[in-house]
Formats: sequence, C-alpha cells, structure tokens
Amino acid sequence: MKSAVKLFSLTIIVYMLLAKMVSAADLTGELDATQVKWQSAIHISGGVTPALWDLPFGLPTGNQLIPGGHALPSGQVDVKLINASGDVVTLPITVKGIQYRFDGAASVTDDASGISTTVSGEIATVIGNGIGNKRIHFGNNNSMINSYRPIIEDLDAGRLVTLLSGKAQGTYSGRVAIPFQYEYYRNSVRIRQQLITYLDINLEYAPAVIFDVVITSGHDGKLTPHYHGHPDLVVSGVGHYGVRVTGDFATGLKAVLDTTATPYTLKNPVDETSEIPYSVSCTVGCLAGNVNFIDKGDGLADSVQLDNSNTSEANIVLEVGFREKLYSELVPGTYSGHFRILFEAEI
Repeated sequence: MKSAVKLFSLTIIVYMLLAKMVSAADLTGELDATQVKWQSAIHISGGVTPALWDLPFGLPTGNQLIPGGHALPSGQVDVKLINASGDVVTLPITVKGIQYRFDGAASVTDDASGISTTVSGEIATVIGNGIGNKRIHFGNNNSMINSYRPIIEDLDAGRLVTLLSGKAQGTYSGRVAIPFQYEYYRNSVRIRQQLITYLDINLEYAPAVIFDVVITSGHDGKLTPHYHGHPDLVVSGVGHYGVRVTGDFATGLKAVLDTTATPYTLKNPVDETSEIPYSVSCTVGCLAGNVNFIDKGDGLADSVQLDNSNTSEANIVLEVGFREKLYSELVPGTYSGHFRILFEAEI
C-alpha cells in the first residue's frame, strides 16, 4: 500500500533589526507535529537564541557595564501574523532575556539587587526584566559591548499547530518591537541606555502531513482457506491486516482505493483464466463503521473518512477475503493479487 501525502512544513524565519545596526540575527526552523527543529539557533538558559550575533555601532562609551534584560513587564509580547489573503493569527512570544558579548574586561563584581546575570568569559547572559546583578569593569572608556542577541522561550510545536489549525496554507508574517536596557558608568556617573529590537517572524505553514504508513499485522499477506460445502466443495478465505498511519492530520484523514488495478482478483500463474474475485473492507478505524473498498472484485471509488480523534496516529484493520468459490473451478497452486490504498491528510 502506498500513502498519498500532503507535506506539512513550517519554516520559521526570525530576524532582529535595531536602528543603527549593521547586521541582523535570525532564527530559522521547521515544525512537525511534535517539535520545532531549529537550524540556525542554539539552546541556552531554557530558551533559544540566534547562532549569529547582532553587531551594533554608535553605542555610548564608558568604563563600567551593567548588562540588562528585556524591558517587558511580563516578558510576554504578541505578534500579529498575516498571510497574503489577509488571514490573521496572534502568536504570543515569551522573551527570556538578552545575551551580551564584550571585549577587554578587567574584572567582574556584584552589583546590588539586580536580576540574574551569568558571566562566562566574555559573554554575559541576563534573564528577566530589568538591570542585571553583575558589573563588568574595563581599563578605559570604550563602547564596551561588542554584540548582543535576544533569548526567547522555545516555541511549542503543539501550541503552534493548535494556533494555525484550520488556517489556510501559506506564509504568515509579522513584526514586533522588543525593548531592552543596560546601564554603564562614564566619568563616575551611572547612566541607563534603552534600546528597541524589532523581531520579524515569517511562518511557512502547510497544515497537514503523513509521516509514515506501516502494516502492523498480517505481514505475510496470506489468506487462510476454508474448505466446506456438500455435495459441491467450495473454498472461502479471509485475512486481516493492521495498518498504522502517523503524521499530523488534525483537520481530517481519509483513505481511497487506487482503482487503476481493476479487476481485483486472485490469479494462478499456471492458468490466469482461473481467478477468484475478492473483497476488501475496513472493519476497525473508519468513521462509518464497516466500509467496503472492494466488493467481489469491483473497486469502489468513494473515499473513506478515518477516525482522527488522535491527530498524530490512526490505526485501521482491513479484512480481505472471498466466499464460496467452487473448488472445481480452481487449479492447484498459489493464487495471488494486489491492491493499493491511498491515504490523504486533509487541509
């Protein structure tokens, strides 16, 4: 059996722009039904940050730096994403903090009552809203900050799938402003510097995908024959096949018979005129109950809706068989045939 697949690919491209900056950071990732797979990001402090740094210029000079976090009271900010058709979704983002890189520090001391700051080598990580609790000392006045980048909470795949469920396929784009701050000393005067980062987000959304279709039982493909009848001996046969479909099909999952292989009969290679029409029905996992795909050799073109109450996995049982074929019409040997069911995740 071969699945018909609608690919589900969510590409997230995030880049940050700050006035008077010469470069931008970006986050690029793909979403499947279970996780966001980042390609240009690293995980730090329970969140994600761009692999590349922003390179600011024109910052004020000083000889002591107190790095700060974001300036959002709750850390939450919403970005409205709009597609080409004008559909709008609101994506909540949690900003965790800011990471700084600096050059030429002479020493690091504690600064009273600030928020959590970790200094490792020439990198300072500040988590939360406000000014940090570490002071970095420099030997002379300079711009102090070499580069910086934001830290956001990793995006939850399940939440994204729910947010976009039922929405049209396409690109969703939006921009949000993120304020942050730090303090510094110059000529023994403590000064606060406030900045704004613009975060652009582009989501490539295709809302359904089938990852895999596997036969879980009945792998040998054999029908068990049953000989019965008097005075005319007849043969009946039946087999059951379990099928598991995995993917993301929150909006629906259906199956349809590939009707290019008609008629559906079992044939003996020794004498192909000797054939047995067979039937295929879905006995478990189809919403309409016991549904036929093939009825005594005749294929049915209608699609069958599957139970997708579990939106990432569906299990069905197919019953294949025939009834009361005259034994006198058959020749000794093996009879074989094939059919193909196509599975489709609905948009």
